[in-house]
Amino acid sequence: EVQMVRPGDASFASPFTSRSASISAALQVLMQGRATLVTTIQMFKILALNCLLSAYGLSVLYHDGIKNGDTQVTIAAMLNAVAFLFISRAKPLRTLSARQPPTSVLSPYVAVSVAGQFGCHLLALMSLVAEASAHEPANRDRDPEGKFEPGVLNSVVYLVLLLAQTTTFAVNYTGHPFMESLRSNRPLFALLTLMAAGGVGMASGWLAPLNEMLELVDLPPSVRESLVSTALVTAGACYGIERLSQWAFVR
Repeated sequence: EVQMVRPGDASFASPFTSRSASISAALQVLMQGRATLVTTIQMFKILALNCLLSAYGLSVLYHDGIKNGDTQVTIAAMLNAVAFLFISRAKPLRTLSARQPPTSVLSPYVAVSVAGQFGCHLLALMSLVAEASAHEPANRDRDPEGKFEPGVLNSVVYLVLLLAQTTTFAVNYTGHPFMESLRSNRPLFALLTLMAAGGVGMASGWLAPLNEMLELVDLPPSVRESLVSTALVTAGACYGIERLSQWAFVR
């Protein structure tokens, strides 16, 4: 006699068991699985880029005997954590796309995209660091273990990394055709908009109270213009590299 499976019984097929006679549950599993896969890959990409950029920025500061302020590090870490939280809450679309997502974090798409974007950010950082270093006083105390003192180089590196972090989240958010778009993910879109506006505002000197709170100095006019223009160009270049990588490797 065949024993019927009752609700609550353990079964090897329990993750895929549906009490409905429709096959819609199979589509739900596929859509949720694809959303989980692309979310994981985009998080690895964002983490890789943020770690590489932070490593270069910190090494530049340490080499010159400069460090970040406690407030700067705390605010940057909080923004980073909240952005990851909003990314993880993105919802899958209700239609199954014919396009297949990348199958691995080690795929050529991920490697080319991360390498290309990091190259753009690295060139921007190197050029802005060289320009900011020219405005640093020669007789400054360069003890990385000493008391924190705001300076042009510290302010430039912090603002560049903040804008680069914003660009990284915005460009590498997958969205359609697997998940809701960036505009539909309103908390993340609002956070990235505030981060971009705040970074540009602080770099331009429009948000003096915020600069004072984060212990950032007033940048020279030439450095302001270079920082804002370089950030915009870098964001456009990273967006182009990401879309080109998708076109070449994701079918």
